[in-house]
Amino acid sequence: MPRKQKREKETKIMGAGIPANILQKVIQLSYDKSLTDMPEGYLIDKELSNGRVKLYVSKTDGKTVLEVHRGSSSAKDWLDNASYALGIPTKFTGTFKTHQKKHNAVVAKYGAENIILIGHSRASLYIEELNRNQPVKEVITYNGASPVGMDYLRKNQNQTDVRESRDLVSSMRGFKRSNNNNITIPSEGFDFGKIHSSDGLAKLGNTIIGKGITKANLKLRMKQCGLKLCHKCEGNYKPKTVKEMKQELGMGK
Repeated sequence: MPRKQKREKETKIMGAGIPANILQKVIQLSYDKSLTDMPEGYLIDKELSNGRVKLYVSKTDGKTVLEVHRGSSSAKDWLDNASYALGIPTKFTGTFKTHQKKHNAVVAKYGAENIILIGHSRASLYIEELNRNQPVKEVITYNGASPVGMDYLRKNQNQTDVRESRDLVSSMRGFKRSNNNNITIPSEGFDFGKIHSSDGLAKLGNTIIGKGITKANLKLRMKQCGLKLCHKCEGNYKPKTVKEMKQELGMGK
């Protein structure tokens, strides 16, 4: 009996986590000026969404919110990039304060416990800082800008970093202190603009990104064609859909 109880505990769904194809879609939409709903079961909150931050609310529970922060796109962003390169902390830049103001409004409406923060490129630094100020449900970065100073050694416990192996912008994240939530996608070719985009996520299909399943399950079931998880994966594993992974874990259909 004790052994059975332990197994049930290990396979219990933890945190949140989202499929890689949805992660790719919301990152792409974060750079789109239009405010449209996603076909994958989320409604956009047009009241709080804008050209920098977009909010997608789950149709299933009406609570889970994907708060997506876009990376550099305007002249102001690149000016802040230059200041960051000179060692000025992210939290002191004008763009971060703009993103912070929007995030505070999201927290006030939905509650921090329901928010999954998503950031691409420089926006990864924004969401890391926002989560330090007030922890949210989950943090997912993609090809995130490499942190500097003390931030280089700090990582949120509820954070997952995903990057392509040849992405230059996130190149130093591979050496950052790990919480066993790092995923590296093998790059193809040397088109660094394409590598830095969200195109690489297509290789993961419906693989769950984040803490939607236990860490033990991630290590065993998210291996695919050279995908490295926590830099410890070996061998290959056939990609699994969300439905297949749940069935393997006895979580139903």
